[in-house]
Amino acid sequence: MTEREILLFSLDGRRHAVDANSVRRIASSREPGAEWIAASVLGRSRVPRRGLVVEVDGQERTLAVDGVEGIERIPAENVCPLPPFARATIRTAGICGIVVRGDELLFLVDLQQLIRESSKESWLYAQDE
Repeated sequence: MTEREILLFSLDGRRHAVDANSVRRIASSREPGAEWIAASVLGRSRVPRRGLVVEVDGQERTLAVDGVEGIERIPAENVCPLPPFARATIRTAGICGIVVRGDELLFLVDLQQLIRESSKESWLYAQDE
């Protein structure tokens, strides 16, 4: 049986999953000089306590999250692509699949894509002001 390692994190009261190999490290909210990105499509952290650090286009970027719950190995068949109806209605390419974890269904997040979209939205918003 093939397994995948997923990292579980929470944001705005919801649990999400990400491929653990895509995360370089977990940052503390106390790290000086870190640029934290809020991905509004997943919700907003009221007081970010952790950050998921990933490399995007050669730079380290950090997604603000409420908490990191840990890494789990799950059967590869428990990671599914988004159904067509979900792909058509979800506002981001940053959600790339669904993880079946017992009775729970979690969004599988593509952090690099989500951060690219969030950075672009923030930049465009700043330009409009």
